[in-house]
Amino acid sequence: MDRPVVIVASDPALLSSLRFALSVEGFDVREADDIAHPGASLVVDQDRVGGGLALVAALRAAGNSAPVILLVTHPDRNLRTRAKLLGVELLEKPLQRDDLSRLLATSPDPLARAE
Repeated sequence: MDRPVVIVASDPALLSSLRFALSVEGFDVREADDIAHPGASLVVDQDRVGGGLALVAALRAAGNSAPVILLVTHPDRNLRTRAKLLGVELLEKPLQRDDLSRLLATSPDPLARAE
């Protein structure tokens, strides 16, 4: 894949398994400290320290419009509404088959410019 993917998760096992799975599928997986990488898509775990959606809200406030997939468990209506307002795609855990890679492959390129 041409575009990088940044995974933000506090759980080392989740981080390791996602990094491995996406790397095997050909994604350019980056470290969380590369979160502002131009053209990167973000995979953020809602269960990360501080809350994943709070991180996304801060990124949006700072002007980061990267595509975001938020990994969640049993999201309530409030979380779904907040995610929608931030332009975030929700993906429920446990992850099934190729759901994550399929979403990443179809997410819009943040560097693409309308002419």
